[in-house]
Amino acid sequence: MNGWQWSTAARVSDINEKTTFLNYAKRGASYDSEGGSRGINMAIGDVHARIRANPLMAATGLSDPDLLPGPRNAIEVDSPAGQPGAGYLWSSALKAGRSVRNYGFFVDLTRYDSELKQLHPNAAIAPVRYPRAAHLPVAYPTHEELITRTDPYFLGFDTRVPDYYRVQEWQSEFTEFEHNGKLPALSLVRLMMDHTGSFKETLDSVNTPELQIADNDYALGLLIEKVAHSRYAKDTLIVITEDDAQDGPDHVDSHRSPAFIVGPYTQLSGKVIARPYTTVNLLRTIEVVLGLAPNNARDTYAHPILEAFDIHQAHWDYTAEPSPLLYQTQLPLPKVPTLSSQPWQSLKPLHDADWWDQQTHEFDFSSEDKLDADRYNRILWLGTMGDAPYPQTP
Repeated sequence: MNGWQWSTAARVSDINEKTTFLNYAKRGASYDSEGGSRGINMAIGDVHARIRANPLMAATGLSDPDLLPGPRNAIEVDSPAGQPGAGYLWSSALKAGRSVRNYGFFVDLTRYDSELKQLHPNAAIAPVRYPRAAHLPVAYPTHEELITRTDPYFLGFDTRVPDYYRVQEWQSEFTEFEHNGKLPALSLVRLMMDHTGSFKETLDSVNTPELQIADNDYALGLLIEKVAHSRYAKDTLIVITEDDAQDGPDHVDSHRSPAFIVGPYTQLSGKVIARPYTTVNLLRTIEVVLGLAPNNARDTYAHPILEAFDIHQAHWDYTAEPSPLLYQTQLPLPKVPTLSSQPWQSLKPLHDADWWDQQTHEFDFSSEDKLDADRYNRILWLGTMGDAPYPQTP
């Protein structure tokens, strides 16, 4: 809940900071840092338009025209000049005249909750592989600036659908941009299957944590490969970070998270940089590359990650390869010759989907972080590491 504001705005609002603890402790307050407010899509100010975008509004009695009227969300971050809700990375890009395209950021998360079917038959969006082919919108933006800039066929947070299919949708638009030469200056792409979950419901038997993380890795690889082999390879930078680095034991620091900077002019010599970096440094790097003004004091004084670049490394290339684990799923992967002779043929998850479903049957995977994180950490360890002792929290 806090991570989404840090990862998109380089700071967190006061009310979000205070209500995160209540929400995660299940003691009240709703998960509002992605554009919603008490389950209401605040990008839409009119109650009738809200009901059209989410039938659940009427089914749950949230149809009063005086209920949070207007597209203003008190939990969002404001611009440096005080403009309500305009303190995000994409806000800075728009102010600078840069084009923006959104894939999965700040969309109505309530639309993917399968349990809502009992309240209204059209409330929950069913898991679907190719929404564009079915002409089925699956993303309803929750931020006013993203309404006309969001791909409606790119699925948001739903652990029932592998990331492979999200990237297929992103690729369809990227191919169109290759043809018309209109690739947006800033694209926001959300791949979320490394959260794991919904083991009995995930499509194509991507139904254990090992398989779901492998799917997430491969989908990211496909995105990088598409850019690397495109007309935009020479001037496109891919910045990758993770918003959930706050939980679980780690022998260095439980807050640390992987991050990648991929593209032309990036450092390839294996150089080790001692300077510590945060998510804010990553955002500052994006701002510098795009020529954007900082959004607040934190990114103003953050050091861009200049050490990651080398002006002599203009050429780059990348080809994605799926983990051997994924060949046990029904994902439409590239053919592998003489698969039976490969030494990794016997590689498989430690437990099957039934085991994972039994261990987590009480958990709510309908959206981010609705479960007991410590308990899930221990189940993940047991299910992937077996009898190895669980690490002590520093």
